[in-house]
Amino acid sequence: MMSNLHRRQVDEILASKKRWVGTIFRRTREKMRAEVRFDGLAGCLRTPKGGSAKQIVIAASAGKLRMRWMNPREYARLQGAPDFPLVGTTIQQLWGFADAVCVPAISWIDRHVLTPLYESASQAKRNVRAL
Repeated sequence: MMSNLHRRQVDEILASKKRWVGTIFRRTREKMRAEVRFDGLAGCLRTPKGGSAKQIVIAASAGKLRMRWMNPREYARLQGAPDFPLVGTTIQQLWGFADAVCVPAISWIDRHVLTPLYESASQAKRNVRAL
Protein backbone atom coordinates (compact mmCIF):
# COMPACT_ATOMS: atom_id res chain seq x y z
CA MET A 1 0.00 0.00 0.00
CA MET A 2 1.34 3.39 -0.99
CA SER A 3 0.70 6.51 1.07
CA ASN A 4 -1.96 8.87 -0.29
CA LEU A 5 0.68 11.56 -0.87
CA HIS A 6 2.92 9.24 -2.89
CA ARG A 7 -0.06 7.92 -4.86
CA ARG A 8 -1.06 11.49 -5.79
CA GLN A 9 2.51 12.29 -6.87
CA VAL A 10 2.68 9.16 -9.05
CA ASP A 11 -0.73 10.00 -10.55
CA GLU A 12 0.50 13.53 -11.38
CA ILE A 13 3.56 12.10 -13.14
CA LEU A 14 1.35 9.70 -15.11
CA ALA A 15 -1.04 12.50 -16.10
CA SER A 16 1.87 14.63 -17.33
CA LYS A 17 2.88 11.81 -19.70
CA LYS A 18 6.51 12.72 -19.11
CA ARG A 19 9.28 10.17 -18.73
CA TRP A 20 10.33 9.52 -15.13
CA VAL A 21 12.22 6.79 -13.26
CA GLY A 22 12.28 6.36 -9.51
CA THR A 23 12.55 3.71 -6.86
CA ILE A 24 10.18 2.24 -4.34
CA PHE A 25 11.33 0.78 -1.06
CA ARG A 26 8.98 -1.94 0.02
CA ARG A 27 8.85 -2.46 3.76
CA THR A 28 6.50 -4.20 6.12
CA ARG A 29 5.40 -2.38 9.22
CA GLU A 30 1.83 -2.47 10.46
CA LYS A 31 0.80 -2.81 6.83
CA MET A 32 2.87 -3.32 3.71
CA ARG A 33 4.17 0.08 2.60
CA ALA A 34 5.61 1.24 -0.68
CA GLU A 35 7.77 4.31 -0.10
CA VAL A 36 8.44 6.08 -3.40
CA ARG A 37 11.60 8.14 -3.91
CA PHE A 38 11.11 11.12 -6.21
CA ASP A 39 14.63 12.56 -5.84
CA GLY A 40 16.50 10.21 -8.19
CA LEU A 41 18.06 8.23 -5.35
CA ALA A 42 17.54 4.65 -4.29
CA GLY A 43 16.47 4.14 -0.71
CA CYS A 44 18.36 2.00 1.76
CA LEU A 45 19.47 -1.34 0.33
CA ARG A 46 18.28 -3.71 3.02
CA THR A 47 18.73 -7.43 3.22
CA PRO A 48 15.71 -9.11 1.63
CA LYS A 49 14.87 -11.17 4.71
CA GLY A 50 11.53 -12.74 3.98
CA GLY A 51 11.31 -10.55 0.88
CA SER A 52 9.90 -7.69 2.94
CA ALA A 53 12.52 -5.03 2.24
CA LYS A 54 13.35 -4.95 -1.44
CA GLN A 55 13.87 -2.13 -3.92
CA ILE A 56 11.52 -1.69 -6.85
CA VAL A 57 12.31 0.32 -9.97
CA ILE A 58 9.29 2.37 -11.08
CA ALA A 59 9.16 3.98 -14.52
CA ALA A 60 6.54 6.20 -16.12
CA SER A 61 6.45 7.03 -19.81
CA ALA A 62 3.63 8.21 -22.08
CA GLY A 63 1.12 7.84 -19.26
CA LYS A 64 2.02 4.20 -18.57
CA LEU A 65 3.55 2.86 -15.38
CA ARG A 66 5.93 -0.10 -15.13
CA MET A 67 7.53 -1.63 -12.06
CA ARG A 68 10.09 -4.37 -11.50
CA TRP A 69 12.35 -5.64 -8.74
CA MET A 70 15.84 -4.15 -8.69
CA ASN A 71 18.32 -6.85 -9.67
CA PRO A 72 21.56 -7.88 -7.91
CA ARG A 73 23.73 -6.16 -10.55
CA GLU A 74 21.95 -2.86 -9.82
CA TYR A 75 22.50 -3.39 -6.09
CA ALA A 76 26.21 -3.98 -6.79
CA ARG A 77 26.49 -0.85 -8.93
CA LEU A 78 24.78 1.27 -6.27
CA GLN A 79 27.40 0.01 -3.82
CA GLY A 80 30.18 1.07 -6.22
CA ALA A 81 31.25 -2.49 -7.06
CA PRO A 82 32.77 -3.08 -10.51
CA ASP A 83 31.19 -5.54 -12.93
CA PHE A 84 32.26 -9.08 -12.14
CA PRO A 85 30.49 -12.45 -12.23
CA LEU A 86 27.95 -12.76 -9.43
CA VAL A 87 27.61 -16.20 -7.86
CA GLY A 88 24.89 -17.78 -5.78
CA THR A 89 21.15 -17.33 -5.90
CA THR A 90 19.47 -13.98 -6.49
CA ILE A 91 18.62 -13.73 -2.79
CA GLN A 92 22.25 -14.51 -1.81
CA GLN A 93 23.47 -11.85 -4.23
CA LEU A 94 21.03 -9.26 -2.82
CA TRP A 95 22.17 -10.16 0.70
CA GLY A 96 25.79 -9.68 -0.39
CA PHE A 97 25.25 -6.05 -1.35
CA ALA A 98 22.51 -5.02 1.07
CA ASP A 99 23.21 -3.48 4.47
CA ALA A 100 26.76 -2.72 3.29
CA VAL A 101 28.59 0.58 3.24
CA CYS A 102 29.16 1.64 -0.35
CA VAL A 103 32.65 1.97 -1.79
CA PRO A 104 32.41 5.74 -2.46
CA ALA A 105 31.58 6.36 1.22
CA ILE A 106 34.52 4.26 2.41
CA SER A 107 36.81 5.99 -0.12
CA TRP A 108 35.75 9.39 1.24
CA ILE A 109 36.36 8.28 4.84
CA ASP A 110 39.80 6.97 3.84
CA ARG A 111 40.74 10.17 1.97
CA HIS A 112 39.47 12.63 4.56
CA VAL A 113 39.92 10.78 7.86
CA LEU A 114 41.95 7.56 7.88
CA THR A 115 44.86 8.50 5.61
CA PRO A 116 45.33 11.97 7.17
CA LEU A 117 45.31 10.40 10.66
CA TYR A 118 47.83 7.75 9.60
CA GLU A 119 50.09 10.31 7.93
CA SER A 120 49.90 12.62 10.94
CA ALA A 121 50.77 9.79 13.35
CA SER A 122 53.62 8.63 11.09
CA GLN A 123 55.03 12.15 10.91
CA ALA A 124 54.81 12.54 14.70
CA LYS A 125 56.65 9.22 15.13
CA ARG A 126 59.42 10.37 12.74
CA ASN A 127 59.72 13.66 14.64
CA VAL A 128 60.13 11.81 17.96
CA ARG A 129 62.88 9.59 16.48
CA ALA A 130 64.69 12.67 15.17
CA LEU A 131 65.03 14.03 18.72
